[in-house]
Amino acid sequence: MHVPIVPAVRRCCWALSDLTPWVLATGISSHEHMWYHMVMARREVLVQLDDDLVEQLDTLANRLGTNRSELIRRAARAAITAEDLASADRAL
Repeated sequence: MHVPIVPAVRRCCWALSDLTPWVLATGISSHEHMWYHMVMARREVLVQLDDDLVEQLDTLANRLGTNRSELIRRAARAAITAEDLASADRAL
């Protein structure tokens, strides 16, 4: 099950000057981003990708002001959220 960002952390309001491209894309401030990753345990997982896909991921990550790992984490969360929503729709 997808675990959203802790609501207490989301209370904070940050100035527009604090925003980065990643923040603009996600709506999460850089301060919240650091807090989120400090409390979330991580496990390294080996994923095999072809060279073309890695290049496309790196290009997109660079354009969004993030890195490949964060981009893949976002994609994984998006896939889980999409499936959760589709499952809820099927249940209705």
